[in-house]
Amino acid sequence: MQPKASSLCYSASIQTETDTYRQITIRNVKAMWCRAVAHYFEWVAGIPELRLMDMREKVTLVVRQLCKIASLMVSFWTYRQGHNGIVFGSGICYNPSEAQDNALKTYASSYASVIHNNIISVFRKVAMTREEYLLLKLISFFDPPHFYLRQPERTVVDRALKKYQTALVGHVKHSHPFLDHKAVTERISALLGIMPYLEVRSTSKLLTSVDMVITSGKLAIHVKTTIMLFI
Repeated sequence: MQPKASSLCYSASIQTETDTYRQITIRNVKAMWCRAVAHYFEWVAGIPELRLMDMREKVTLVVRQLCKIASLMVSFWTYRQGHNGIVFGSGICYNPSEAQDNALKTYASSYASVIHNNIISVFRKVAMTREEYLLLKLISFFDPPHFYLRQPERTVVDRALKKYQTALVGHVKHSHPFLDHKAVTERISALLGIMPYLEVRSTSKLLTSVDMVITSGKLAIHVKTTIMLFI
């Protein structure tokens, strides 16, 4: 039986949309990023496959995919708002037509160019839905190509990736019954084609440090965020 998209989009809290934004500055960038990280960990907490993984491998996966998923979230929020800059959430944005903090200008303009040209343009072209975004988010999370995971965690990740890829295909077919096989394939290929551009650590040179402690047998992740901008 094909799983439904609605049953797979764990902890899919909706970002509050607003028409009032503050320009990103050195003074508010840390608070903005910490809120984005908190949003990420809230989402991660609802992913059932993580309960099947060893603590060390789980932490490796969660920390490694942080910037990647944060970039996808920001891209989707910007797409939904029809913004010509970047919607970072928490009422903070990058508006290229407003006065800008010189220390952030190069980073923000470069990052906006990457996500608009390679990610948001695809979202607009296919008119991506929220359900597709949530499934793409899970696929991106379980697609860590650049680091090694031990067994049996590697098998858990591989099975989860296949599960959510299958769910995306099924959802596209169900929600777009007028599309033939070729059109379905092209739509899915377009959505999956954005994934290389989610690696923001190489494109925006955004570095985060995360302190992790284990308390009462549970993983408590204290986020200590340091944003280093090499301009």
